[in-house]
Amino acid sequence: MQNAIFSNPTEIIQFLQNNPDLIGLFPIPREPNLSLDLPILSHIHSIQEYIQTLSYNYLGEPFFVVKKSSSVRNLLKLAQKMVQQALPIKCLEATILGIYLTMKFDDLLRMSCLGGKWGAIGLSKKSDLMNKSLTYTTCYEKNNHTLLKIKLGLPVTHNPASNEKIVWKKSSIRLQDTLWDISSKEIDAHSRSLRSL
Repeated sequence: MQNAIFSNPTEIIQFLQNNPDLIGLFPIPREPNLSLDLPILSHIHSIQEYIQTLSYNYLGEPFFVVKKSSSVRNLLKLAQKMVQQALPIKCLEATILGIYLTMKFDDLLRMSCLGGKWGAIGLSKKSDLMNKSLTYTTCYEKNNHTLLKIKLGLPVTHNPASNEKIVWKKSSIRLQDTLWDISSKEIDAHSRSLRSL
């Protein structure tokens, strides 16, 4: 077999489909078995570990095009493709995959901040920016990032057949203009208002 050079993700997928003997060299990660009998926290760790096994897509183009204006139902179909193909993903794809994998946990309010504990499944592939409560200023600085703005959305429905669209940005907080303590209070107020929905 010759060395292959690919100019886009579609060529990689076609190459793998035409060379099924290569697929066995790299085992496809198995979707986590999520039982409702275990605590949600243990499932969240399993989901993040699964997302990590898909690795990060360093190509210029994503394998899966996420249209943020799509319905929840269509985004979940895309997430099913991600599970089946097990190709490397970027952060937005990981977020959609996190939504898909947490669908059956009705008690889990899926949003990017809640009660002063910030963190999310899939929002980053960096170990100190995922899967736990964050101190934004120090975590982002360690990765040479500066947090300029926080966009807060609404909770995502647990109905997999929903034609609703995800509200990605209900409110926006610019961190350059305010002190962190004031911004933190705004985030907590947003979280409290969502509990009444």
